[in-house]
Amino acid sequence: MVPIAVIALALASGAVHAQTSSTPSTSGDVGDQFKEGAQSIGQGAERIGEGIKQGAIQAWDAVKAGANAAGEKLNGSAPAAPPPPPAPPPAPPSSSQN
Repeated sequence: MVPIAVIALALASGAVHAQTSSTPSTSGDVGDQFKEGAQSIGQGAERIGEGIKQGAIQAWDAVKAGANAAGEKLNGSAPAAPPPPPAPPPAPPSSSQN
């Protein structure tokens, strides 16, 4: 069983080697691929940084709101009243056909 596995691996590695050796690559192509990869990584890092920034802004706003609410509660003042709910939309005119 082991010799069969060794032969199969040898044939598979030979086939892979034949495929890679038949496609010559120039250093310019590889350099371009590295450059494109680096640019993609840079764009991804920018997106991650922007997400972290937005998350920090939202977290800070939540902390400020919580601190304000806690301060108002400790001072004995009533918290700010929430805005009134929006008025319901007017009912559509009924259409009755006799």
